[in-house]
This record gives sequence, C-alpha cells and structure tokens, in this order.
Amino acid sequence: MRIVSKVFYYIRYRLGWFYTLQNFPKGENKDSVLKLDVYSKKTVALIPHADDEIIGLGTLLSNDKSIELVYFGYLGTNYTDENYNIRINEFKEYCSFSNIKYSIYDLNSIEKIKDAKIILLPSLVDWHEEHRKLNFLLKDICSAHGLHPQIVWYNISVYCSVTNKVRYIFQERKEQRKKYRDFKRIYVSQNSLPILRFKIKERLYGREVNRYSAEKFLYFNFDEWLMVVDRFEKNNFEDGFTEIKKNLNDLQKVDKISKRIYCSILG
Repeated sequence: MRIVSKVFYYIRYRLGWFYTLQNFPKGENKDSVLKLDVYSKKTVALIPHADDEIIGLGTLLSNDKSIELVYFGYLGTNYTDENYNIRINEFKEYCSFSNIKYSIYDLNSIEKIKDAKIILLPSLVDWHEEHRKLNFLLKDICSAHGLHPQIVWYNISVYCSVTNKVRYIFQERKEQRKKYRDFKRIYVSQNSLPILRFKIKERLYGREVNRYSAEKFLYFNFDEWLMVVDRFEKNNFEDGFTEIKKNLNDLQKVDKISKRIYCSILG
C-alpha cells in the first residue's frame, strides 16, 4: 500500500510539473535580459553541501574554469564519518572530472575569500537551514576582514519567479542533459533526489527569458546584500520555510511563498 501511495504521488507531481511548464508564458527575447558575468574577475563559490555546486551552477562552472569552489562539508541531518567521506569523495570526483579548482573550508580558505571580487553562495530564501547559514557566516567573515565583494546568489531547490536583480546563464538542451547525466554518474549517494523537478525549475527559468533552460542568479553589490541579510534577520520566516519544505514538489505554491519572502527582504 505504501509503494502504491508513493507511485501515485510521484505520478501526480510529475504531471503537475509538466502542467506548470506547459502553461508558463514565454518571456520576450530581449537584449535587455542580463546574463551573469563573472568572467575575468576573481570569483569564489561557497558550497555548503556536495552536489549544490552542480545543481546550482553546473553550467556556469562548465563555461568558466577560473571559478574556485570552497566546500564546507555540511551534511544536513546525517553527520557521520561514513557520510562525510562519501560526500567529500563525490565532490572531489566531480571537481576532478570537470577540471574545477576547489579547497575544503579551513583558515586558509579565508585568504581565498579575501581575494575574491565576486562571491557566489546559496540564496537566503531556501528551506535548508545550512544554505542560509552560509550567508551569516560570510557576513561575519566580511565584517572581520573589512571585505566588500559583489555577492551572487544561486538557488538549489526553491523555485521563484522573482525578477528583481536577476541574472541568467542560458542552457541549451544538450548542456542541461550533460549536467544531470554527470550528476547521476558521480553523485550516486543522491540518486533519490527528484532530478526532473530540478530540470523543470530550470526550464521555467528558461521560459522567463525565452530560452530552452537557464540557471538563475540574484546579483548584489555588497551594501545591497548586507541590507538584505539585515532585513532577513529582523523577520521570522520559519513558518514560510516550513511550508516551502512541505510543498517542494508544488512549484506554483513554492513560487508564491518564496516570492513573498523575497519581496520582504529585497524591498
């Protein structure tokens, strides 16, 4: 009975994702659509969990090998030595396979962060507490060392059609297919993740700019980001994040909740 129930919900969600995609209006193909530009600038990406880098910015990383990753080794609710070793080995394999520079977060990583002109990290609007945690840690690091980098948020699982401060990395169909083919081959421990939902999310981002698919980012100067973090800390969004987590497979509902939070902190 349990298996039948799981199959029913899986089919239901899949149909819902495709329905949302098919009924999502295509944006206009304008020259004003802003592409994310971090090329030729010292850029560091902060990675809380192994696989966040490929889901959130895999195509960006495939296009720009100068970006260096700093991996924090967060493990959600499974902080065991066995899980740590599995996850870090998968992360290292992906970086080696993709020819991406990386380091494991320690005191030496602070120097890499200090040298960065642009820092990528997960959006605060995310159900996962450890994704949000990284913003607060970076704020402390910047305060301690007098840093003022530009900040770029990437997103992992929370779909949102917010249009303020956004940038895109366009994906052709073959690029998106390769991204998730690499994911399945390397991140074996994460084979239960709903890959189709991530793909549909990127297809929706592509629809926003009349492309096949896209990775979507939010781009801030340092003072803007600091103001956003301060606004976030003064509010209590836990009920909203609980609702997002409970409804992750309902893209329309997640969009409604996440957009409300974004509007509150972006001003």
